[in-house]
Amino acid sequence: MELSLLRERLPDILRRDVRERMKAYAVRRDRADVMAVAAITFLTLGRYLNLRTFALPAWACAKGCCKKLRAKRSPARSRTGTTAAARQLLVGTRSFARRIGYEQQHAEHVRELSILLFDQLQAVHHLPAHSRVLLEAGALLHDTGHMISHRGHHKHGEYLALNGDIAGLEGRDRAIAAALVRYHNRKSEPAGHHTAYSSLNNADKRVTRRLASILRIAEALDHSHRQRVMKLRASFQRGAVGLEVHARGDATEDVRDANRSAELFEKEISREGLFPQSPAS
Repeated sequence: MELSLLRERLPDILRRDVRERMKAYAVRRDRADVMAVAAITFLTLGRYLNLRTFALPAWACAKGCCKKLRAKRSPARSRTGTTAAARQLLVGTRSFARRIGYEQQHAEHVRELSILLFDQLQAVHHLPAHSRVLLEAGALLHDTGHMISHRGHHKHGEYLALNGDIAGLEGRDRAIAAALVRYHNRKSEPAGHHTAYSSLNNADKRVTRRLASILRIAEALDHSHRQRVMKLRASFQRGAVGLEVHARGDATEDVRDANRSAELFEKEISREGLFPQSPAS
């Protein structure tokens, strides 16, 4: 279904009564009765999700849409622990990243490594559950500044995250995600004069620093941009964190960079240090 065509037809649909819609569009009464509401619903969803077309099944469409809309309104979590609002935040973030031409394989792999680290290290980072999806958003956006300039791309990325049309990413969530983009590598440390970071309260600044320390390690573990690291397993002993890295092929370069990128993690989360290593070593 082309939404541009539906938008053109909407005034005609709204102007007609049920009987006239039945005749003009050759549909049953029960279909004609809901045509106007359905058209407005599809156009609103299309605008919200930044879509041009919908692919619709031949039947059960209304039931499926109603189920999705109920899930959107409900605060309950899905089986994966992700709220509908969180899912929408990621949909909007990916849509924005695609529009500006992000390196999809690298960004998605860094996102996956980030949430692996977040889940494995819960015993030491003590971050709220909602911050997990903000970490994912930061990972998806972390290299978007390259579209402006390779030099200082972390600063350009922060600007894009703060000012881009990203559906579902608002307020303090947007500021945290933008700050993560700025601090995703070792080129910039959290500072009070940075735009996104300075807008946060002290509690959110602490969350941001901890998330940034995790994102740095995840990004470093794909330093080669070859998606070699496949699995991570954390261990804890006397305050130190060990990180067993399972890779496909030689990930020596990635593990080495992860060790160099652990300084913020050691400062913010584990003073005894974090030690990424491959099983072979």
